[in-house]
Amino acid sequence: LWGDEEHIHSIHEQGPFDLILGSDLLYDPDQYCALHSTLRDLMTSQSSAAILAFTSRIGTEEKFLKMASVDFQVDTVWHSSTGHVSPWASTVIRRAPRIHEN
Repeated sequence: LWGDEEHIHSIHEQGPFDLILGSDLLYDPDQYCALHSTLRDLMTSQSSAAILAFTSRIGTEEKFLKMASVDFQVDTVWHSSTGHVSPWASTVIRRAPRIHEN
């Protein structure tokens, strides 16, 4: 489960991870905070990235993307609906570059 410390610790021991892939993860807005926290905990190196693909079901996906942009660089490409397929997006999430002050 997203945000479950025991699960995150167990998975974290298998890392570090360069790439995390996720599909259809944004269907429940109640899980956005926990998903964001899990990505933050698992994406520990500056070179870590996550690629997420998701269908727009209820129109709240932008809420997660905005939340993620606080800690990450978020690049999203929306794809038009075709036939019976709803609009969907592919998103690359990277660690935000650190700004060094002199």
